[in-house]
Amino acid sequence: MKRPSLIRSLLIAPLALGMLTLSASAAPVHHSHVQHALHEMREARHELKGARHDFGGHRVAALKAIDDAIHQLDRLVAHPHHKHHAAQSKYKVSQHKHVSHIHHALHELKEARHELRESRHDFGGIKERALLDMNFAIEQLELIVRHHRK
Repeated sequence: MKRPSLIRSLLIAPLALGMLTLSASAAPVHHSHVQHALHEMREARHELKGARHDFGGHRVAALKAIDDAIHQLDRLVAHPHHKHHAAQSKYKVSQHKHVSHIHHALHELKEARHELRESRHDFGGIKERALLDMNFAIEQLELIVRHHRK
């Protein structure tokens, strides 16, 4: 009776080890939304600057909020901890042209905010300021989107 149990253990162990390796490699890549949010915010800033209307007076505040968030996320991306994770990532920013980068920037900012909140690293003190600026940019972009739908 012990022999089948030993054979079964010997067969299951490599399978279990393979599954652990597979699940570790399939783990989500950290900070990919930060990179995408930066890309989309730059594109959204370009769209807002070229827009013919002021979105109910929210355009100037949204541009300032986007600039502040971009500045903080650029600082975060320059931090060695982020560079380490980015170097291990295969993430590439899409060059696909979207209908509205404002909507995509809003979505990616929310995703990046979630990733940053979940991170245990404070990125040399940058994390809290980046989260504040991201929150304000999200609020401003939501106002732009709401006004644009009217």
